[in-house]
Amino acid sequence: MRGRFPPTKLNKYPHMSTEDTIIWNRFLEAYGAEYESFDYDIKVGEGEAPLPTLPDNYKKMVRDLTRKRIDAVGYKDGEIHIFEVKPFAKLSVLGQIIAYTELYTDAHTTSEAIFSIVVCEQVDTDTKKLLTKYRTVIILV
Repeated sequence: MRGRFPPTKLNKYPHMSTEDTIIWNRFLEAYGAEYESFDYDIKVGEGEAPLPTLPDNYKKMVRDLTRKRIDAVGYKDGEIHIFEVKPFAKLSVLGQIIAYTELYTDAHTTSEAIFSIVVCEQVDTDTKKLLTKYRTVIILV
């Protein structure tokens, strides 16, 4: 198993809010069996540069706390799926999913295809149009 977690529901997912957890559990009920495993709360990007006067252990904390966090990464059939989970997908989700996918790709060398997916309960028309234009899959649950 590549990921740390099986494709089954958990009581709590790292970094997900209660509202996101409800949406994610619906996704797992409908699609979880298609996946080998998942990772949650995956840190990507550089984070903020800490003050040079900070002790080394604080510098590491600043970087870790300011890195971007992917809600979930799923593994299936030689593919990697980057997930952003929202009850209502608004325009801001477009920047998030594009950035997370790019930062993940920068940090991980792989021959596997990487796909961007937004899992939500609702999405507005403009956001849906733009997500589709940027080849992001939208899964309504």
